[in-house]
Amino acid sequence: SPSIRSVNSKNNYDRWNWLCRKNWPLINKKRNSNEKLSRNLGVDFGEKRIGLALSDPLKIIATPFKTLNGRSLKLVMKELEQIVTEQNVELIVVGHPLGMKGQETIQTKRVLEFVNQLRYNGYNVKLEDERLSSVSAKNVMIELGIKTGHNKDLIDQTSAAIILQQYLDKSTSGNNYS
Repeated sequence: SPSIRSVNSKNNYDRWNWLCRKNWPLINKKRNSNEKLSRNLGVDFGEKRIGLALSDPLKIIATPFKTLNGRSLKLVMKELEQIVTEQNVELIVVGHPLGMKGQETIQTKRVLEFVNQLRYNGYNVKLEDERLSSVSAKNVMIELGIKTGHNKDLIDQTSAAIILQQYLDKSTSGNNYS
């Protein structure tokens, strides 16, 4: 099952060092200019809340970021526009809620409508299978000793981070299907 990776783990530390060395000319060039490195934004779309997560500029690690109130799509689109601009987001990765057997659900249709709206507004969007991401998010929080009953916003953010981390891991290994 997916989990949020810690920067302190040996595997990620080695991966971070390798990617920094590999990308040093790019990092150094960007550091010496006013241009910022871009990020990816992960989205866990729900009816009431929308969890967001951001990647680091090298697109290695996903971090929970923010939760939006999902009741007004117009306000959500306005807030996303601001986040995309401020955080220099180049790609939005949206959780694709399929049933356990891979079938479409009512929520799948809602998410696809949201994705179509994002694409209509000119955003680069990819879908990532989100099956069990909320369950994994709750499990991660329980392992960290965080109570899940009143932390629904944090669960949504953590779920978005799990979705984004899955995408990032597939992207660096070359196994991304979306």
